[in-house]
Amino acid sequence: MGNRTNLIITAFVVVLLLTILGQVRADPASFPNELFTQLYRAVQLFGLEGDWTFDMSPLPWELQVARIVAPMVTVISVMLVLARDAWITLSNQRVRLMREHIVLVGLDELSWHFARACADSALPLAVIESDAGNPRIERVRRLNVPVIIGDPMSTTILRRSGVRRAANLVAFMNDAANVELTVSVKTLLEHTGRLSGAAPLRIHCHMTDPSLAHGLEDYPKLFLGRDLVETSFFNADELAARKLSLDHPSDVYADAMARDRVHIVIVGATRMARQVLLQAANTAHFASQNLPRVTVCASDVQRFVDALCADHPGLSHAVEITGIEAPPTLQTLRRITDDSAIAGVSQFVVCGKDDAESLAKALVLRRATLLQRDANAPILLHMRTSGGLARMLESVEPDPETPDGLAAFGTLDEILNEETIINARQDDLARALHENYLDEGARHADFAPDAPSHMPWRNLAEGYRRDNRHEADHLDSKLRAVGCVESDVDAVTTFEPDEIELIARIEKNRFIASRYVAGWRHGLARSAFGKVTDLRPPEALADRSYDLASAASTPQILRHRAGRGIRRRCVIGVTGHRMGRALQQRASLTKAIEDVLDAIVAEHSDAAFTLLSPLAEGADRLVARIALERIPQVRLEVPLPLPYEIYARDFGSHESMSRGESIEEFQALLGRASFYVEMPLKFATLAELEQTDPDGQQQRAQQYALAGAYVTQRSHELIAVWDGIASNLIGGTAQVVSWRQAGVAAPYQFPEAFFPVIVPRAPFIVPPDPPPDFVARRSTLQR
Repeated sequence: MGNRTNLIITAFVVVLLLTILGQVRADPASFPNELFTQLYRAVQLFGLEGDWTFDMSPLPWELQVARIVAPMVTVISVMLVLARDAWITLSNQRVRLMREHIVLVGLDELSWHFARACADSALPLAVIESDAGNPRIERVRRLNVPVIIGDPMSTTILRRSGVRRAANLVAFMNDAANVELTVSVKTLLEHTGRLSGAAPLRIHCHMTDPSLAHGLEDYPKLFLGRDLVETSFFNADELAARKLSLDHPSDVYADAMARDRVHIVIVGATRMARQVLLQAANTAHFASQNLPRVTVCASDVQRFVDALCADHPGLSHAVEITGIEAPPTLQTLRRITDDSAIAGVSQFVVCGKDDAESLAKALVLRRATLLQRDANAPILLHMRTSGGLARMLESVEPDPETPDGLAAFGTLDEILNEETIINARQDDLARALHENYLDEGARHADFAPDAPSHMPWRNLAEGYRRDNRHEADHLDSKLRAVGCVESDVDAVTTFEPDEIELIARIEKNRFIASRYVAGWRHGLARSAFGKVTDLRPPEALADRSYDLASAASTPQILRHRAGRGIRRRCVIGVTGHRMGRALQQRASLTKAIEDVLDAIVAEHSDAAFTLLSPLAEGADRLVARIALERIPQVRLEVPLPLPYEIYARDFGSHESMSRGESIEEFQALLGRASFYVEMPLKFATLAELEQTDPDGQQQRAQQYALAGAYVTQRSHELIAVWDGIASNLIGGTAQVVSWRQAGVAAPYQFPEAFFPVIVPRAPFIVPPDPPPDFVARRSTLQR
């Protein structure tokens, strides 16, 4: 409609100008004294009153055109207005035909992103907006989404939205209005009922105050009539913190940074910072058995920490919190890297008041970490807008990527969509976990069926449902701890006894932490109302049969209740020589690598494959390209030995490829990677690595060796494109192969804190120039 309106306005202005110009040409002396008369006559043409032109002879061509076009503009404008009203009416009538659709209530900045995401996914959506003057109404209608104007509390408006037939209602009004809406919808459905056979309507209310939402979850009156309505609350910052923990797993970063525990440094004391800390307390519990550590850097940091602990008195049982008073100016922020409190940092999370502040702080912090040893942890910064600054930081797979140690999270486009808000998959898994909990519990003599936490899912209080959702989100962490991943493939996996023990222990620690965060206290005399329950650690329990049984049944829960499978991971590491294009393009080398990959896939036929490659020139990239084409659904993960600023200086070292061509090749492959991370600057700062003297060269070689050690320790299989010539060169292929046989040297070892220890198998060695009779087989070298 907007383009049509602009066209009509343009035509109107053109006709006005032509009419005035024609009158001036007919009587030049009339301008400008009779300008208003000329304007009046021009307007008359639009009212089909052009008789005044009959008295003019000869009639200028401008007036001839104007008196024909003006009535046409009028008629077309009327038709468009009528057509627009008819289109809106028909569009709103479509709601009567909708089934299992989403009703969106309220149009603000947040809900606009949700509406656009639903439209992009072709999800059936109807919108209710009370303010007829809201400019977002037209924007939503352009998405071919019906918008009903009226009071959302009105029974008539709710009926017109098809709420009786809808699957979900998502409310983006103020907190009080959202609660009132929930009551209104429930009252309506109590009188009209749901469509025959329909599941309860799921109402999702956006609450700007998470504390109010959590308090309402314990208010039983709001959750009566669950056969008609199921109510849940969400908060944009909570969604962003949850997405952060899922997309940037703390254990993976901590392992890559050679830590034995998770240590998150949060810069800022915003609402987002608060949610990141609470999310870590709820879910950052891994095989290392250590409580996560969170250091907050902000002005008046003690007040922030005290307020958080006052709202969550048991928080110290779930996470270790320390504070650093923020430096007074942005540029002095770099001083925090000198503070011993950030030692062992595994990731930074920057939460500014807006996107510009987040980016400014992240850039200062990035520079500061590169000028320190062992501080260059990934920096994740909160950004609300997906365009502009955030787009500068992030490329979209498989677009080329330039690694910079920074990653944006929490953009509105990323978190305000059907997947994160309605999140049927997470709810289905949470329900499956709860049903298994009831089944396992029923086998124990002390199981109380009438306990609040033992209710069927439909009658389960929202607070307990939230606990199950936390457990569902944490499932990937527990699977990583035993070397497995969730899969769309219906794979059958059975855990070993030690794996069952580990999963049970991790889940118990997570459960205890989340209970403390939610305000529960330890006590053997349990009280749901008083929030008292048994919070003893796993080692203090005499009977752990239930925990162990639940852990053992995880594959069955996923397979039979959620339609998902579990597969063992097989990580294929790569090391090899730099080589010119001519050698890389030899059919014999390509064929040999393909044969090796085929042999590995055949040996691990049920596995989910990951290729671990630093993407150095030559063999690293060649194997990566072949694997991405040859192994279905393979993940590419890239441990960078050096910050990109230094790493790229080594590109183009072979005469067959310029530095620019090498950078382009590297960025294209990195854009296809699922994950990349810089190795910690263990041996030198960036300033020291820049030096071209022997010390600088030695330190760069040590960083390459560190990446080789990571590949060696984290790979189930290793492909070495190697000429077989022994060498004492630090960080070279010969050293990596030697470490695979004899173990990684002490200065380069990574702690085995988070993931299963991999027993190294002999590598597959591929000569750079394979003979015609090459056969893919492991090296005969022995440890």
